[in-house]
Amino acid sequence: LSGFTPDHDIGGLTDPFLQVKTLRLLRILGQGDATASDQMSDILAQVATNVEGNKNAGNAVLYECVQTIMGVESIGGLRVLAINILGRFLSNRDNNIRYVALNMLAKVVAVDTQAVQRHRSTIVDCVKDSDVSIRRRALDLVYALVNASNITTLTKELLEYLMVSDVEFKPDLTNKICALVQRFAPDKRWHIDTLIQVMDQAGGYVKDEQSRALIVLISNAPELQPYTVRRLYSVLTQSHPQRALLIVGVWCLGEYGDMLLLDGLLEDEEPVAATEASVVRLLETLLKEPMEETLGSISLEVQQRACEYSRLFVHEAIRPALLENMPPLNEDLTASGRANISMEGGSVDAPESPVAAATSPIPAAISPSGQVPPTQPASPQLVDLLDMNVVDEPAAPAMNAPAPAVDLLADLLGDGVAPPAPMPAAAIQQARWAVHRNYQRIPVADEVKGVSEICLEAP
Repeated sequence: LSGFTPDHDIGGLTDPFLQVKTLRLLRILGQGDATASDQMSDILAQVATNVEGNKNAGNAVLYECVQTIMGVESIGGLRVLAINILGRFLSNRDNNIRYVALNMLAKVVAVDTQAVQRHRSTIVDCVKDSDVSIRRRALDLVYALVNASNITTLTKELLEYLMVSDVEFKPDLTNKICALVQRFAPDKRWHIDTLIQVMDQAGGYVKDEQSRALIVLISNAPELQPYTVRRLYSVLTQSHPQRALLIVGVWCLGEYGDMLLLDGLLEDEEPVAATEASVVRLLETLLKEPMEETLGSISLEVQQRACEYSRLFVHEAIRPALLENMPPLNEDLTASGRANISMEGGSVDAPESPVAAATSPIPAAISPSGQVPPTQPASPQLVDLLDMNVVDEPAAPAMNAPAPAVDLLADLLGDGVAPPAPMPAAAIQQARWAVHRNYQRIPVADEVKGVSEICLEAP
């Protein structure tokens, strides 16, 4: 493999095709065989050291040598030599060579992470490359390099890239940053600060699960709740918040807004000038647009909840109970949206449908006169109109019910599909009421008296 003969010279390298084939054969022979791998280690070290990488032929031999070293039972020093060759490839001006180097590093990072960490700065520079393929591979490699010791450094680099990255990269990059922060955060304050920064820069791409996880973290960190609400108040007043930041910010202001008036700043924390009036004005500004959208939503459940929320302050009897501070949320809360919220003295299950919420015996079902109406089961028409989660069951045939009329023309010319059953007149009337009364629902059954009908009565 050494020496020079002009007969098979290509780019100053003697017969690189034969060298590549030989290296592949050595890789096959050394797989799973420690003895054979030890015998060929000197040859592999000689090739990796003596072959020049200034021509494509030499780079091809070096790349095949790296694959052989990583594919056999080689010693640690030989693997470090191979990874250093890949590190030199990353400094090459040829994008093809850099791409194959990133691919190979992604495969060997699990074998020798410390050796790959030495080339971390070069890998991070590849994240800012103009070639989209190199950026993707470099990002995948950076994700694999993050651990508890370098989370702060690499997260800072990723956040800087998030500000200038293309739109197509933002969803995956945002979610990866949130996942890495949640996994390797050194402390809760850094965890909260970093996620707030991510939501401020790319809150539209943050998943709801990440927003809920941050809310759970804040609710279980009472020592950081004053700091967090001050930080969120400062961010919300300086920029137009995106969806994820709006959710977390409004929740924290609603739960811990009174802490903005307390003294006692943490180390390196800037003071925030806030008054009760300014906090209320901020909440009104933040909630105005979402309330207008939800009040006119085509979803009956969303519209119902928005109407109920807009009428909360009219009923003095139920307002104190509804606006009490929430207890710390369960940190094992899943992201399914139907998990139980464990509290002291029991658990509260999320209702499975709007009808279940309307007919459940909760303290909110109190009339303005202070009386609690008796709870009765919802009528089948209301269930059919509002509840999309109830499995339809065939109704029992009514006694002496007339047989449905047969459409002979449809039976003759149709495709064998039975015509749909006519919609009950009661359900049609109820649907018309819901459409014409867009913002206020009228009770559709006398026997149903839920919280929505009580809250929407005229004061």
